[in-house]
Amino acid sequence: MEIGRVGDEGLETRMSGDECRDEEGVMDLDVTGDSIQKVSSQEWNKEQEEQNDIKPEHADQPSLRGKQQPLIFYILLGLSILLSTGILIAGVIMLAQMFTEMKNSKSDFKMDRSQMKNKITQMFSEINNSQTDIKTELSRMKDDIAKIPVETKNSLSDFRSKVSQLKNITQVVSDIRHLQVNLKVDLSQMKNPITQMVHEIRNVQAGLQTELSRTTNKFIGMSKDTRSSQAVPQMKNNMLEMFHELRVSLADFRMDLLQMKNNITQMFSELRNFEVIMKMERIYVEKKLSRLSEEMQNSHTDFRMKLSQVNNTAQTFDEIRHAQTDFKMEYCQLKTNMTWMFNELRMAQADFKMELSQMNYDITKRFSEIRSAQSWWRVELSQLKKDCQYS
Repeated sequence: MEIGRVGDEGLETRMSGDECRDEEGVMDLDVTGDSIQKVSSQEWNKEQEEQNDIKPEHADQPSLRGKQQPLIFYILLGLSILLSTGILIAGVIMLAQMFTEMKNSKSDFKMDRSQMKNKITQMFSEINNSQTDIKTELSRMKDDIAKIPVETKNSLSDFRSKVSQLKNITQVVSDIRHLQVNLKVDLSQMKNPITQMVHEIRNVQAGLQTELSRTTNKFIGMSKDTRSSQAVPQMKNNMLEMFHELRVSLADFRMDLLQMKNNITQMFSELRNFEVIMKMERIYVEKKLSRLSEEMQNSHTDFRMKLSQVNNTAQTFDEIRHAQTDFKMEYCQLKTNMTWMFNELRMAQADFKMELSQMNYDITKRFSEIRSAQSWWRVELSQLKKDCQYS
């Protein structure tokens, strides 16, 4: 807007200066035309007065002029009058036509200049409107650019928090995997002792059963021998006590085996439950990781879009700077062209004034020649008059 205002002020200053110069030129033309018309009218009046002065002298002596004045005197007098009258009339007509054409050309020039001034004013108003639109667009773009860093910071903070959450979840998953590996190692290590213990229990049970069967067989044999030999009751009591101890030890062994079996079953159930819980936790972690990865991809996509918007905004600013540079260059070119045009107009006005002065000089010279010719004709006429009087 400042450029347009300065251009309008400069244009109005030039236009006002040129109007003043054109008005001065028109006033000079009017003054010159009036002076030429005055000179021509004065010359015409002088000649008419001289003719009127000459006619009474010849009217006083009609008989002498009719007898003594030769025919050439009348011919020369008529020719001089006709020549001077024709020259004056032609000069006046030419001057009037020339001044009419000059006034018409001046009016056309003023109309063209007013049209050009209107076009230039319209052009500068359009430039001002375009500058206003550009400033509005720039302010809107500045607001958008001011919002972009805040949104970018928020997206970056969200992205960082999600990355930290992902790191924590990754650490948890790695811990769970290590725990699973350690549990498998412990289970593999516990499997061999438990299997070995079960085999030993089975061997002990088989040995006990073998020993029990052998003792039973021995007891049966001993009972047969006792029945046959009618042994002492003390031996029977000892055998009964031994069998009672064997039954008690076998019951304790069975209870220990049952307790061990229950413990092993409970441990395996706990291991199965732990595996199920670990599987569920792994599924949950995998879902959360997939969701976080999708959110990270979306945030990364949004971040790229915002970066592309920033790049597009920077490109738009570059285009605006190039447009402003082109506008300044065009404005300088227009200013140069206007200056050149006004210089051409001034030169044309100067040439026109020079031609007017030359024309004025030529007209003055022509009138001086006419006056000298008239004075010569007067001298000749006076000489002829004197010759006629003397003769």
